[in-house]
Amino acid sequence: MQFAVSERIKTNKSESEVIDELHDSFRKISESVKEENGRLIIETINATFGSINRTDQTEITVKKKENGFLVTAEVTYKPSVAFWILLGITIWFAVVGAVIPVGFYIWHKKLIREEIEKTFKNSKYELED
Repeated sequence: MQFAVSERIKTNKSESEVIDELHDSFRKISESVKEENGRLIIETINATFGSINRTDQTEITVKKKENGFLVTAEVTYKPSVAFWILLGITIWFAVVGAVIPVGFYIWHKKLIREEIEKTFKNSKYELED
């Protein structure tokens, strides 16, 4: 499953300053942040106990636009191996038990989207003139 989140940031800062701000902001909420070819690769946003049910990788791109930048997060979000194991185990015990890993999986997709949006807004606040 894939989804995208974007934010327009009006600033006179340079592209590298915008990327540095985003790098610092995402480092606070994720397990891994790497910079590759002018984009950020982020893994496991907002990890909690329920995160064992999913894997996520987010690619952040920054594009120059009039009066600032367009920042876009392309998120690849999918069930983890643990999700399938838990689902397989719980399905044998009760259909209701299977709802638990599915519930965590769906809930965490929403958490990732909200964390990206919040981080973009915080970075926008820091970067805008």
